[in-house]
Amino acid sequence: MKIDIISEDEKEMELLLIGENHTYANLLRSYLQKDEHVIFAAYNVAHPLLDHEKPRVKIKTDGTKTPRQAIADANKILLEGIESIKKTI
Repeated sequence: MKIDIISEDEKEMELLLIGENHTYANLLRSYLQKDEHVIFAAYNVAHPLLDHEKPRVKIKTDGTKTPRQAIADANKILLEGIESIKKTI
């Protein structure tokens, strides 16, 4: 996966997830929204035929942590969940 950062500051970030689709983008959004320091997390796909592998993600935090840290934390929890499922199966 390639990430293109559109804009970023200490509280907000907008990025494109190149090569990904709704599956990962929706999981990431879901885990970001569970973070108490994330005020807003959403994604969209501009055009379902032309941009289906370029979800655009927007995240806003309360400033306690940066958007990069919130994304890293969400990914860590997501991977821990996947590992737990793999052990169960």
